[in-house]
Amino acid sequence: MGVRRISRRSRPDSKPPWDTCAVGYLPTSRRDALLHELCARGGYCSTGLTVDDLTDGLSAHEIAEMVLRGEGLDPVIDRTQRDRVARIVTDWLFDPCGRGDGSGLPR
Repeated sequence: MGVRRISRRSRPDSKPPWDTCAVGYLPTSRRDALLHELCARGGYCSTGLTVDDLTDGLSAHEIAEMVLRGEGLDPVIDRTQRDRVARIVTDWLFDPCGRGDGSGLPR
């Protein structure tokens, strides 16, 4: 008897593979949650950024550029990725109706 693989289609309640690493993770701030999401869902893990690097004076696009430069990408050439990262940053840090505000976490 062999091992039978179960596809995600047969398990509609299963989480996508990129979400399984978040089990048991509790962010301490919106900035922490942002960096975790960029790594876990976006694959931007080798940026070298810390929560302290995300100061209040930065815009969403400036943070997105820092993320892409940390990954060795050019934010001017990779505008699609920059805009995608900026939307995630905006959702966590700047949108008054976004996930950051709804999370109840401190900025």
